[in-house]
Amino acid sequence: MYERYQALYLHLKGYSPEHISDIQNRHVKTIKSHIKAFEEGGLDALKMDFSTGAPPRLTEGQLETLVQIINNRSPKRGGYSSGRKWTLQAIATCIEREFGYRYSLRGVSKLVERHAILKDSRSSRKTKY
Repeated sequence: MYERYQALYLHLKGYSPEHISDIQNRHVKTIKSHIKAFEEGGLDALKMDFSTGAPPRLTEGQLETLVQIINNRSPKRGGYSSGRKWTLQAIATCIEREFGYRYSLRGVSKLVERHAILKDSRSSRKTKY
């Protein structure tokens, strides 16, 4: 939102879309679309109605399966780790083996946090879930 308002502000100050594009390091088409949206619908037209993040890779069914694996198996028994507690690395290994998706440790951390995957006492606090 900040960038959209900034682009509009710069436009109203007389900057060209090309110059604004250079300042914000955005494509000139993006800047022009913000300006056009404002001209057609005012400030409300600049509001974002959705997250621009990438769509989730795991389906709801796959998330449910992952939760079942974590709650019903130790990572050692599942062959995902040599330890007894689920770590971010063990969950990443599980996701890759079970569903074919590679996640970074940060990505696993966000996934675990977003979906409250680890709820029981087996989770290790030092791995920053």
